[in-house]
Amino acid sequence: MLTNGAIYPQHAAPRGWLRLRLLNGCNARSLNFATSDNRPLYVIASDGGLLPEPVKVSELPVLMGERFEVLVEVNDNKPFDLVTLPVSQMGMAIAPFDKPHPVMRIQPIAISASGALPDTLSSLPALPSLEGLTVRKLQLSMDPMLDMMGMQMLMEKYGDQAMAGMDHSQMMGHMGTAI
Repeated sequence: MLTNGAIYPQHAAPRGWLRLRLLNGCNARSLNFATSDNRPLYVIASDGGLLPEPVKVSELPVLMGERFEVLVEVNDNKPFDLVTLPVSQMGMAIAPFDKPHPVMRIQPIAISASGALPDTLSSLPALPSLEGLTVRKLQLSMDPMLDMMGMQMLMEKYGDQAMAGMDHSQMMGHMGTAI
């Protein structure tokens, strides 16, 4: 797991509030951020911009490509880790992600920063009423046989070399063709 291009970097942070931008750059893994000592994260922004007010969470699930900005209080002079917790996503609980995985070490320093957690971050206008709008439903799907038919076409065009090293004979049998 890389943080700013480094494996398990350390950050010397002044005591006070630390602002972090968390981005899940994984292509297929969701992440669940927390701190090693269970100190809260205060979510202040997401992909949609600033939130109206900070939201206190103990863990923050972040899907692929999502971005959040959080504040963490670093007043106690105790070092801690930003970690990812195990997720129940299929196939994603294998080692080393079957236990909390450190992402970054935060080391408070003697210098104090100024600032306080604001009560309000931004003031957003109310959303317009959706009453009277047309509701449309769009359902996307794919024929489950489509992939197998694609493989059959590759075999017909390129022969056995199209599937070199792969045994798809069991699947092709479902289509009524024999290899």
